Amino acid sequence: MSILKVNTVKSVNETDRVSFPSGIQLDALAVGTINATGVSTFAGIGTFTTHLYSGGNISNTGNITATGTVTANAFAGNGSALTGVSAYSAGGVNIGINTSIVYNLTTTTGVAVSYASGIATTKRMIVHSIQVTNISGGDVELTSQIYTNEFYLAQEIPIPQKASMELLINPKVLKAGDGIQMQASANNSLKAVITGEEITDAAGDFFGKGLNIVNANTSYDLWDQNYNSMFTSCLLVNKNNDYDTRCTVTVQDAGSNDVGYYAYDILVPANSSLELFESEKFLYSAYKIAVKSQIANSVDVVLTGKRVYTTN
Repeated sequence: MSILKVNTVKSVNETDRVSFPSGIQLDALAVGTINATGVSTFAGIGTFTTHLYSGGNISNTGNITATGTVTANAFAGNGSALTGVSAYSAGGVNIGINTSIVYNLTTTTGVAVSYASGIATTKRMIVHSIQVTNISGGDVELTSQIYTNEFYLAQEIPIPQKASMELLINPKVLKAGDGIQMQASANNSLKAVITGEEITDAAGDFFGKGLNIVNANTSYDLWDQNYNSMFTSCLLVNKNNDYDTRCTVTVQDAGSNDVGYYAYDILVPANSSLELFESEKFLYSAYKIAVKSQIANSVDVVLTGKRVYTTN
């Protein structure tokens, strides 16, 4: 092989491009622009300090590592290796669901879902459904709590004989050490089928939290974080056996001034659960969510959501 050492290569008329019909091999290259209409093969490392444009396909047999943001009109594949996201198909069906638990309820409070404290802190369990069926010949009451017996999902809600009830309208998020407890007013009458999705959430973006409203007509901060957030569920549970109550859920600014409302004096009957969010909500970091009840020690609130990374 011969070596050609030159500073500049030009065409005969100095305007057309120089053609290499059989290809060209360059061991080192530092130029401003390369225009290629055929196949360009790079066996080493290609560094592009500004942009890399392609009018066709870019094929790669190894990994592609990016330190910035990868943007595309569409992504193909099942997305099973992605972390920190729930996997949905184009039809809106969740294809990431991977957990099913069956549970027989008794009159003693039992742990239906236990996300052990030994689970990695990067893991989350998203509980999508708790379907409870009464197989007995009479009405049976259901009680359920979340986050190690701290907050109620249901308090003595009656399920008629031969009837089924979906306990969760919207998903709930469990982290390591969390669980869901269930109890029935009659043994072996209520059967639960629980559906969930375990994900890797290294950044801790998915969250679930509860709040007990201790004092009447007092505003409590339900959510006050310094990052943008998306909320999928706000469950109000009246655990009072005797009295209905009314709740107000507001959006507040940094000065704790009410600037918006998710609910105003909404009625939550005794021994009932009310899912407030029928669709996703979004708040910028400058705002927070506050809640209050007209009756003390009657209402638990369970909030579920995800941190959102956006510069808008």
